[in-house]
Amino acid sequence: MGKTDIVIPLGNGSPFDNWELRFALRSVEKYVQDLNTVWILSDCAPAWLKNVRILPVPDRHKHNKDANLFDKLIFAAKTPEVSDTFVFLSDDQAFLQPFDAEKAQAVFNQRGPMSFAASPHKWHRRMTATFSLLEQRGICLPYNFDAHVPVVYRKVDFKLLEGIDYATPPGYCINTLLCGLLQRRGVLPQGMVKAHAEGSTAEVDFTGKLYAGYNNGGFPLIRKKLAELFPEKSRFES
Repeated sequence: MGKTDIVIPLGNGSPFDNWELRFALRSVEKYVQDLNTVWILSDCAPAWLKNVRILPVPDRHKHNKDANLFDKLIFAAKTPEVSDTFVFLSDDQAFLQPFDAEKAQAVFNQRGPMSFAASPHKWHRRMTATFSLLEQRGICLPYNFDAHVPVVYRKVDFKLLEGIDYATPPGYCINTLLCGLLQRRGVLPQGMVKAHAEGSTAEVDFTGKLYAGYNNGGFPLIRKKLAELFPEKSRFES
């Protein structure tokens, strides 16, 4: 497959002064095999970044974060300089073990369509719409692929999204939609491979995990451990 590009869509602003991105980049430098270029997709990238390529794609959708991800990843897929196969990484994720994109296996979240049915939560309605669109195309998933871990895509994969209106509410969840359209099959359950922190006060278990993933509520819980694992600046930080 050749060298590995990392594509990181970055939102507008971080409550933690972009320390999430620092830890993500430190994990990339330490663990990603055959690393080539790191791409940051944002029109507000922090000034301390270096040795990365920036694609200044704005967040056009104020109330649909997933639509912004669609915009940015589709833009990356259409950028000639981005490698034909790349890894989609969020700033609030980190690699915890050596990562070879060519050997990476599909990670799934065990919640299926009934887990999100009739929920008023915006993201749950988005997931329900995603399952429904896949079912209309004859694809019935018993689980979802939005496990909040790095995902390997080919640029050509994004052609499957042509003609899909992902911006109109409720929208769709990009990993479940695209992996579903690609008819990928989940191999690794999220709980087996990810150190998970989303606002919980419980101890986060890093033992044997491949990735870390968290949200704003979970970052204070996981920050100390990430600082212990990645204490030094990466070459992507000034």
